[in-house]
Amino acid sequence: MTWTVVARKEVAYASRSRMLQSLGAVLFGLIGLVTLVVWRVAEDPSAEALASELGVPLLLIVPIASLIAGYTAIVGERRSGRLALLLGLSPTRREVLLGTFLGRSAVVAGVVVAAFALAAAFSAVAVGSVPFADLVGLGAATVLLALAFVGIAVGISAVASTRGRAMAAAVGCYLVFTLFWEVIVTGVYYAVNRQLPGVEVEPWFFALERLSPMLAYETVSNALIEGELQSVVTVDARPPEVHATPFDEQVIGEVPFYLEPWFSAVLLLAWAVLPVLIGLHRFERGDLR
Repeated sequence: MTWTVVARKEVAYASRSRMLQSLGAVLFGLIGLVTLVVWRVAEDPSAEALASELGVPLLLIVPIASLIAGYTAIVGERRSGRLALLLGLSPTRREVLLGTFLGRSAVVAGVVVAAFALAAAFSAVAVGSVPFADLVGLGAATVLLALAFVGIAVGISAVASTRGRAMAAAVGCYLVFTLFWEVIVTGVYYAVNRQLPGVEVEPWFFALERLSPMLAYETVSNALIEGELQSVVTVDARPPEVHATPFDEQVIGEVPFYLEPWFSAVLLLAWAVLPVLIGLHRFERGDLR
């Protein structure tokens, strides 16, 4: 048995998850609702506007679905005793972890692709056109977001000793990255400069912001679509004028390479890989009981 066999097993297992199926249905429903709102409420409904408005359901549901897909992947098998049985059939712990990550990632990525296919169909019906370039770019960025959170979840699952601890860690990650990251970054800025960030700030402020996979995703998405991705509600201590100020005018000095959109894509890939590697380090040396 190799990692490919493990991956196929994980695809079959995750595909039967009632929770993932429910979240997929919620995502599809929200995409339909966003389409309806853009079509009936917007003064000038357009396919590009629809792509921008997809940000809220994507940022809310995709990370949750990804975390649910992965947070019990290893610890659940360990606590049930099935992991010891699986390892007795020949795969190494590394192959089990790799196959688990790839299998769970494939399922969530499949949900994302189906969601964007649905968005394209809704756009064609409601608006009369499909923003193919925007949807392909946004879809690619969303797959990276999904991989990042699956990596975080599988890494947590490989390290956690119980399902409860894995769930607590997964919920904590979601809350931190969704609601509290801006507060943390603002607090760090205040601690360093003894004042809140203004319209112009040092490059490291944005670099720290984009360490969050959510904000890295927004950065990548905004570089790939016509408009600006609508975000979830966060606490922003910066002045309102920043929304009308070009980004390069918000950065004190030259814009460094690590604030370019492509670097945010690298950060998303890092979030997908590094937690799994950390989890592998602990998993290979841990007790299976």
